[in-house]
Amino acid sequence: MYVEATKIEGGVQFLLIEQLDSVMKESSQFALNLFRSHLYDYGIRIDSGADLMQGIDTHIHFPASEVGKDGFSA
Repeated sequence: MYVEATKIEGGVQFLLIEQLDSVMKESSQFALNLFRSHLYDYGIRIDSGADLMQGIDTHIHFPASEVGKDGFSA
């Protein structure tokens, strides 16, 4: 599944775009948390106790999950 993600300076907000079921939302949050917990393994060095995501909004979009519309709203 193709996934688009970006970071934007701002608050600390996690935003998923598109209509996703709760399993996909939970999996997305888990993936972000897993990444944050393995920064050292990925070669990303930050100061001890610093939060790399502080002041960053994370936006994730799953284009393939878009649901087609039927009827008058199409």
